[in-house]
Formats: sequence, structure tokens, C-alpha cells
Amino acid sequence: MDNVSRMPGVACDLYIAGHCLYEEDLNPGLHEQYLCAEVARIVAAYEELVSRADGFTLGNEQAFNVIHKLMDNLPPAGSLCSDYRPAGGCGGCRNCGADSGDASMEIIDCAHALSELCVLRLPMCEGVCKKFRFRTAAAVGDE
Repeated sequence: MDNVSRMPGVACDLYIAGHCLYEEDLNPGLHEQYLCAEVARIVAAYEELVSRADGFTLGNEQAFNVIHKLMDNLPPAGSLCSDYRPAGGCGGCRNCGADSGDASMEIIDCAHALSELCVLRLPMCEGVCKKFRFRTAAAVGDE
């Protein structure tokens, strides 16, 4: 009986590329450790630049132009993350969120990005568990 293992959770609504979205689904944004480090870096840099621009009496258009030029000097998105994979997939399991068909604007074009989250930072899926819920038809069509 020691050889019994759980069924894989691939048919679960909370399953994404071997990871579990349960905690994030339950309390969105609560677990900062799930955030993409690159997204956090870019947002922090932008907020710092906006804060600095507020210190000067610049018009909206001038402030935008200054911030835009300064943002161009930041390392490009993904350049400081060893797990970064360009959108279109990493060529591995081909089960990552890269081709979700979501037309919303993403901050980073990484195959492991799920909005502001990094799928690789989410807890691993342990297989079918008490949190398991069958994938809805909408979620199946998203893959």
C-alpha cells in the first residue's frame, strides 16, 4: 500500500502547468511570493519614477515623456530572471500558460507569466485533492 499515489490534477480548474492556483484564487494578491519578480521590479521602478516626477512641476505630457525615456534605460523585462522564457512557450512540457489566448495586455511576455503572477512560484499540484474541482468548459477552451 505504500506505492499508492494521487491521480494527477490536470482536469482541475485550479491546475496550471503542474502548479496549483488554489491559494491565489482564494485570496488574490495576498501571497506576494507568487508575484513575478520582473513585474514587481518594473512596477517598482515605474512608481519610483512617477514619484520623482511628481516632485517637479511638470505637465502631464512632459512627465510622461521623462518617465518613458527613463524606463527605456531599465534592463528589459525578463533580463534579470533566470526562469524567463519568451512568450510562445519554453519548448518544454508545452502545458504552460503561454498560449492561453487571453488578449489582455501583459506586463511581461514570459511563458510562465499569468498576469502579475509567475506560475513557477505557485505551489506544486499534489494531484487530485480535497480542493479539486472539475475544469469548467470555459477553462478547457482556454488551453
